[in-house]
Amino acid sequence: MGRVKYSPEARKKIVASFVEATAHIIENEGLDAVSIRKVASQAGYSSATMYLYFRDLDELITMSSISYLRDYLSELAADAETMQTAEAEYLHTWELFCKYSFANAPIFLHLYFKDHNDSLGDIIKEYYSVFPNELDKISGAVLSMLLSGDLYERTIKVLEPYAAELGFSADEAALINEITIGYYRTLLESFLSREATPENIESTTERFISATRFILENGRHSEEKA
Repeated sequence: MGRVKYSPEARKKIVASFVEATAHIIENEGLDAVSIRKVASQAGYSSATMYLYFRDLDELITMSSISYLRDYLSELAADAETMQTAEAEYLHTWELFCKYSFANAPIFLHLYFKDHNDSLGDIIKEYYSVFPNELDKISGAVLSMLLSGDLYERTIKVLEPYAAELGFSADEAALINEITIGYYRTLLESFLSREATPENIESTTERFISATRFILENGRHSEEKA
């Protein structure tokens, strides 16, 4: 008997079933509880079927984790009109990202700091082809930033206009971006060993924003003195 040929709609339905089953397990049991057998059972398909649609379990977990961007993107889009300056856009984008990622540290570490980073953009696009309704209120710069996938590319897009206003070159902005992401990752990893309480999230976010301001303001002062 030959392999069943599914329509594009049917294929998306199967992918959605696996993604939703994985997301449910992550939400209720944690990232480490996800297994091929458990996901397949909950999705209502065989383990072999999963490999027709995903390279491996990591790709499935990654696609399922994208749902955790939903609230962040909604709030960012809602606040778009209030971010009237390059400085406000850069700092508020990071502030919201810290708020949501610190609350779900294992998920965001998996999304942005695993070996699949080179294909994250493609995985994100595939996810939104299956769940297009999640992009209903997302457009413009927020959509462009989201679809770029790679965290470095996302953050440099909002940093460059602000860095240019402060007099930094493109190379200097790139270095600032690398330093900022490195510090962000350190703070994100700290939530693997401590509780993500609202108080901890707020204080750590403030710490990150303060450090970011320090880097930009002191870097600018150094340039002025030179």
